[in-house]
Amino acid sequence: MLPETLAISLAVLAGPIVLLTREPSADGPYIVLTAPWTDPDDMLAKAEAWEVGTTPPAIGTMAWGEGQDLSYRLAQAGALFVLSGSPVNWLCGGDL
Repeated sequence: MLPETLAISLAVLAGPIVLLTREPSADGPYIVLTAPWTDPDDMLAKAEAWEVGTTPPAIGTMAWGEGQDLSYRLAQAGALFVLSGSPVNWLCGGDL
């Protein structure tokens, strides 16, 4: 029973894991996840980015900015994870 349950769990989780762990596209927007002790507004200012969206995501911050290296700048400014926001926004039914 355990091997079947494990196989089913991996099959169900594989799609979202691949979607969320791939390299974010350079054309933004991004979902930015920070540590609880990191101020998201300060992190965005350091990365020269800004918050976008009509509804904030349940976790993280939806960010956009200029330049092809924005995901790198966000990581250097303190982001734990920088995810491509377009597929996540589409999955969650968001409106940019």
